[in-house]
Amino acid sequence: MSLAIRLSALAPAAALALGAALPLSAEPVAERDMLRYCQGEASARFGVSPQAFKMGELEDRQNGAKLAHGRYEDGDGHVAFACRFRPTGEFFWVRTKDEMETIKDDRDDAAEAFGGPEPRQVQACNAVDDRYGKVVESNALKPGSWEIILDYDDGAYVCNVDEKAKVTYFEKLK
Repeated sequence: MSLAIRLSALAPAAALALGAALPLSAEPVAERDMLRYCQGEASARFGVSPQAFKMGELEDRQNGAKLAHGRYEDGDGHVAFACRFRPTGEFFWVRTKDEMETIKDDRDDAAEAFGGPEPRQVQACNAVDDRYGKVVESNALKPGSWEIILDYDDGAYVCNVDEKAKVTYFEKLK
């Protein structure tokens, strides 16, 4: 199967993920306000009153990022969602649990299709800037280590990652 066909098969979910990942605010949110801020963003995204949300805990993620978990009832049951805040406190995105699983599946499928880096290596590259980039190309550097080209909303980046998922180089391509 050609690279173009594999990429086109992943495009719909990747487009959804990129659209949902664009930063909405450059202002930092205090940790004590993150759950309430997430309620407001989720209300705007899902068209549901903020009072309908049941907010969970604030979870620490890699590199100091935070996830605020919540859920609400719709006609078919409950919808779980999370808001991600960058390590610096800026709100980054709100996604449903299903959207997050689709992104994870896309990462796994891309690694399998390319016969390339493991999902944890791609995640390590994405964690550098705390955002989701689509794998465009990968090249083996040595056994277990990869040069990964990722496409973000502001262009392509190269990321070198070793077999332990440690990023050794990350830079925007010109």
